Amino acid sequence: MFQHMAESRRMIERGHKTDSYISAVSGNPVPITLPKTDATQKEAFLIQEQSSEPKPVGLTSDELQYYKNDSFWKTLRRILFILFWLTWVLLFCIAILLITRSPGCNIVEHKWWQGSVIYQIWTPSFKNSDNHLDGDFDGISAKLTQLRQIGVNGIFPRPFISTEESAFGAIDYKSVAESIGGFSQAQKFINEAHKEGLKVIIDIPIVTTSENHEWFQRSSRASKPENEEFKSFYYWKRNVEPSPYMDRYKNSSVFYYHIKDRPDLPILNWRSENVSVAIKDALSFWVDKGVDGFHFGFIEYLARTPDGKNADWTEISRILRSIRDHINFYKNGSINTKEKDMVTVIGFFKIFYHWTEISRILRSIRDHINFYKNGSINTKEKDIFLMASPEPLKEDRKRLLQTDAGLDAIVTTELDNIALSNKICYASENSVAGCTNEIISDLLVFHSSTGVYPVWEFGNPYTDRIASRVHNKIHSELLMMIQLLLPGTSMIYYGDEIGSTNVVQVGDENAKQRQRGDMVWDNENGFHSQFHERTSQLKTFQKLAKLRSVSNAIISGETYISKVFQNAFSLTRFELKDTAICGKVYVLVVNFGHHTINHSISDIPPFQSGNPSYAQIITASSNTESYQERQDIDISSGIIKLGPQEGILFSFKV
Repeated sequence: MFQHMAESRRMIERGHKTDSYISAVSGNPVPITLPKTDATQKEAFLIQEQSSEPKPVGLTSDELQYYKNDSFWKTLRRILFILFWLTWVLLFCIAILLITRSPGCNIVEHKWWQGSVIYQIWTPSFKNSDNHLDGDFDGISAKLTQLRQIGVNGIFPRPFISTEESAFGAIDYKSVAESIGGFSQAQKFINEAHKEGLKVIIDIPIVTTSENHEWFQRSSRASKPENEEFKSFYYWKRNVEPSPYMDRYKNSSVFYYHIKDRPDLPILNWRSENVSVAIKDALSFWVDKGVDGFHFGFIEYLARTPDGKNADWTEISRILRSIRDHINFYKNGSINTKEKDMVTVIGFFKIFYHWTEISRILRSIRDHINFYKNGSINTKEKDIFLMASPEPLKEDRKRLLQTDAGLDAIVTTELDNIALSNKICYASENSVAGCTNEIISDLLVFHSSTGVYPVWEFGNPYTDRIASRVHNKIHSELLMMIQLLLPGTSMIYYGDEIGSTNVVQVGDENAKQRQRGDMVWDNENGFHSQFHERTSQLKTFQKLAKLRSVSNAIISGETYISKVFQNAFSLTRFELKDTAICGKVYVLVVNFGHHTINHSISDIPPFQSGNPSYAQIITASSNTESYQERQDIDISSGIIKLGPQEGILFSFKV
């Protein structure tokens, strides 16, 4: 017995486990019968085990060579190889078929200005390059990269050409004031903008000049032979009574037409062939210099009734139809033929002092731009953008300005009137939510039903800044978010993207300049600091502006605006293919109130097509604490919770 125990102990020491050891370790007795061997046999076994080598696994090289060369196995390998690639190609084709057959949105071609963000600048106040008082074009050029980075597509500097102080009246159509950099800086600015992929739009006063313009000075002395050709450049009258539209020239008995209450801005006489040729020559000059578009102001003054008070539309359709015939005639001719034919027809028609003349003039300008940019070597395939900012007009007149007069877009000047506690936005509402919703709703119905293309703006150099008008910088940010989600083109007035307000100057006699304060670049609320912050009004602007450039739903998709409830409403953008919603749906919800609300979105069209469960936050107003960018939110209930004066944009797929 003791001899057996000694043998067992020696076996354990060499790594062999007994029944009792296994039982102790596992707690589960496993009967194992060890072979009964004597000591000599065991020692031999152990020595043999230590010296043993592992047997080779798999085929030998000779065996592999056999299968490699065997004809049967060669054929089998080829068949399997071919079957693998046929299967791969089949799966690829099935994937392509599923993609092409699945419901997708239509691909829509857009002009460069459609969906663009145009940045309107008051040139003397934006940025100076040499520390003198006024900003200049070199200053603008220095900031082009940053403007591109925040999503701007076009630059609209005002003034551009040489004008009087308000920039309404031209002094020289082919020069640039030295106070803002002169011609060389302006040309450099155009070139630098194009290098950044930005378009340039300029303002051309086609209606008025300064009283100091050479044309007006020579027209007033037309009795002299050397000035005779300028006689008809302006409207001169005798034996009339002074009015807000007519003023006496110096101390003479002759009166001239001008902009209402602005005798320093005489109105050009577009009945004169010389005026037509001169203005079109100026447009051609700037197209050659690289300008991508033109803005026309005061177009309601292009032609007036004899007393100068109103525009007359009675002959618009007849004359425009005749001009359309003229377009069909000359569009196939050479550039020289087209120029001669245009002048001939302009001189042929009987001209009226009314809206007929306005549409005729604008159409002739459009025709001139079209044939000129197609005939110029430097401007082939270039689309020239024409927009105008008329005073609020009746809908049928707006429609004619685009469909018959040939303008590409009409600026929605109605939004410039949004202000807290004025005749449009009632003081009892305590916010601009109601009037904003009403005005935008009406404009959306008009533009979608007529096809008139809108340029949306909330501010310009001639109206108080939006943050000052609504008495709230956060509300101005909410309005900016709404503007950037609307279909069409957005035109942002410099500084509005960072919440700038009117400049307050004690004892300032020229209060109308308060909306043209210097651009804020470097302080804690300026452009640079907001650009580098994680959340700011500028960052919100950047996200929305860049989204416009990649989303067809926002550029040209359908729009649904809800009614106002508790000072809040929503704006929804989506695409339709046939009658089905496709692609992403974008929903903006804004709360102008001072209390937390639960806003219903269950009435928006995408909810009628299904019950989306989750959405993702795209961006939010800079004061929002409850939502983060790219956060997933549950929208299955159709209710969105918003804090006081917050706005959020989220997206989902139906």
